[in-house]
Amino acid sequence: MSIKLARQRSFAKVPDLFYAGFVHEKNDDNEHLKSIVTEMALETGPEAFVHQQTAIANRIDSRPSLSAIPCPALVLSGDGDRLIPPALSVEIHHLIPGSELAIVNDCGHLSTLEEPGTVTAKLRNFLNRP
Repeated sequence: MSIKLARQRSFAKVPDLFYAGFVHEKNDDNEHLKSIVTEMALETGPEAFVHQQTAIANRIDSRPSLSAIPCPALVLSGDGDRLIPPALSVEIHHLIPGSELAIVNDCGHLSTLEEPGTVTAKLRNFLNRP
């Protein structure tokens, strides 16, 4: 449906449809955050959106190959991510040998926008580990 809207020159409606799925429920009525998400979507545009949605719909399940990842990995998720629930991030963490799992409290899918300080701290800790 969202691809159809984007193709029918109704792309401006799409950010509103997706917003609640992107953020923690505490941010459902956060107009400032909603305006940032909407602006980002509109700047990206309908053509890129259609490409993104098509890629998501057609992607393969990579879980069988995650055990082959040889480098350090951080799996970061918001505890209120409604798009990719934390249980899936836990599953990914268990499939990547030696990975670290970071769950950000009071955060949805847009972790860097919702909890930038916490996400930055978790990334720094991961990158600066011995």
